[in-house]
Amino acid sequence: MKLSLTALFAVVFAFAFLSPPQNAQARGIIVYNFGGYAVEKVAELPDTEEFKSSKGHLNLGWAMKEYSLYWAPLWKEDDGEGYVLYVEKGNTIYSNPVSPEQLASLGQITGTTYPAKYSPPFWTKIWGWGIVLLLIIVGIIWNRATAD
Repeated sequence: MKLSLTALFAVVFAFAFLSPPQNAQARGIIVYNFGGYAVEKVAELPDTEEFKSSKGHLNLGWAMKEYSLYWAPLWKEDDGEGYVLYVEKGNTIYSNPVSPEQLASLGQITGTTYPAKYSPPFWTKIWGWGIVLLLIIVGIIWNRATAD
């Protein structure tokens, strides 16, 4: 079975254009984001008036810096802001830091105890490497198929 270069490019471009938009930069056809702002959702807050803002429904999240390639995270790290209340509107994230006192109040309202420091699941920080690995494997297979 021979894989065509066109098929490989079709997969890469489909991934690039069907991925959710973020604050990204581009050089040629390479789209990257090195150190952009990201929020990992910690909890979806109740759909009540106290958790609504002029921008929409608030959720509790953890602010992070994200390093990505074609919108797929290669690494995320703590940005020092910690917990935030945030609203995601299209390509924009509106957020405000949450103090330890506010976090305790949120815990009482929601009936949940939030740890002082949140650590998102490791896989959510690096899942983009799976795509990079997949593209490398496809490239090796394509190279072997065209070498015959």
